Amino acid sequence: MSTSDHAYSTAAGLIAAMDAGTVSAVELTEAAIERIERQDGDINPVLAGYPAPPRDLCAFGK
Repeated sequence: MSTSDHAYSTAAGLIAAMDAGTVSAVELTEAAIERIERQDGDINPVLAGYPAPPRDLCAFGK
């Protein structure tokens, strides 16, 4: 399963995938940020510049 497939997974499914080692928290975070950036349109509901801190925090937890 690719990380883009996880966009519609449940929290329990994501935890199971991380526990199984098929995906990391960093990969899931990157996939979520990429999806937000793809769908973030004119309304721009996501704060600009916000993606950097979560990436740093996830990398710290490796």
